[in-house]
Amino acid sequence: MGLCRMEAWRNTGEECGQQFVSLTGAPEDYGVRLWETTSLDVAFLHSLKDPIWDEVTALLVSIAGTATIGTEIVHAFTLALSETVDPSAAGERYYADGDIPCPNCGSRSSRFSGPSSPRFVDVPVRWVTHQRWEALAPVERRRTVERAALASLPGLRTRLRATRGARGGFAAAHRETLKGVIARLEALEEP
Repeated sequence: MGLCRMEAWRNTGEECGQQFVSLTGAPEDYGVRLWETTSLDVAFLHSLKDPIWDEVTALLVSIAGTATIGTEIVHAFTLALSETVDPSAAGERYYADGDIPCPNCGSRSSRFSGPSSPRFVDVPVRWVTHQRWEALAPVERRRTVERAALASLPGLRTRLRATRGARGGFAAAHRETLKGVIARLEALEEP
């Protein structure tokens, strides 16, 4: 295990006004994403080497379709992928790309500002693990990704319902599949 030099950024929680630190930067390798906890425990995920990346991508595309693009799908993917990452050794949740909530108020809205003179810290390079995810049955994995899609793609249910009621084309060929997806999404909302 080596070390990675990261830059410490000052953040201010929007609700409490308290300052906290997050880290930014990743090893200089294409496809590496940063994951960190509120106590600054850091792990990395390599999208080109981690098979869970492709699995979550395939599940999300099968649920949301390829017509969903832009920041909506990126947010849905990040939420779904975060569900596959095991907690830190201390039991804390990892958050992607330095998007950690304020440890004081829990707000996900923060103001970020780099220090006037950069402050760097060396952190051990660890890779995320997916043991909890790998222990899930395929149906549970799909439900997890569906919950992330439903939470971050507000138009998904509307698009699926509109497609379900259409005649011909895609809807005719996939009507039963769409009915199943909508039923599963609706079941997720029930207490």
